[in-house]
Amino acid sequence: MRFVLAFLAALAFSTLNHQAMAASAYNAETGEAFAEPTFRDLSMMLLMLDGIDVNNPKVADDYAKMNFCGIYKDKYRNDFEWNKVRQQITNRIASKKDYYRLQYELDGTINLDRYNFDTQDFPLTTRTAMVRVGSMILYDTSTALDNPKGRNRFLCIDDTATRVFPGVYLFVLTQPLTFDRLKLPMDEAKALLERFSSTKNNDRRLYVRFRIRITGISRVHVTQGANVAVDVKGDVVSLDVFLDSAMTKFMTSINITKF
Repeated sequence: MRFVLAFLAALAFSTLNHQAMAASAYNAETGEAFAEPTFRDLSMMLLMLDGIDVNNPKVADDYAKMNFCGIYKDKYRNDFEWNKVRQQITNRIASKKDYYRLQYELDGTINLDRYNFDTQDFPLTTRTAMVRVGSMILYDTSTALDNPKGRNRFLCIDDTATRVFPGVYLFVLTQPLTFDRLKLPMDEAKALLERFSSTKNNDRRLYVRFRIRITGISRVHVTQGANVAVDVKGDVVSLDVFLDSAMTKFMTSINITKF
């Protein structure tokens, strides 16, 4: 019997390592790409940045459901087998062996007001201008693109959403951010207005992409709606402007004002 349990534990450990490597698409030592935030990436980041207690058995269980559903289904019902797997998971998390993403990108839109010939720029409309902004919604599971039919917090075989991993993340900037105008020489401004006219872009809409880098967890707290939310801190690395919603027609990069 001890041999069987030892074999099962070894098999679980081998499978954990194999699946974790398969899920790690990037290597932090060789550089990390920016990507849209997803529930899984943010949950892994929260865990690896010590935002939740790895020694809580429920954390290890939900981690297994999220990353190793097959092992969870196979071994959870056996108390002894699962205790060994849970210990391996806890040790793995504590040793920071798993990849976790710190660089994300957020997309949005801006609308231009009338051109200012004195300062040679387009002020952004009041609704889209950013003046000393201190925080942004990084992720909200209720509106997230990776949340088909509201199921991304239902892990593995669960009938209820996880209570371990939150669904709302607020990005708190290290320094407030101002982006309230788009500076363009008169000839480029004229060409842009002609493009707006030819494409019937009557509200002068452009598309922006913020690239951000997370530096730590500020706090994990309960919101007014009794939901758990996470405040993460970091910096805006770049802000790019595009002509199209697919963000294939690059226009310019913005020199971000921070103060």
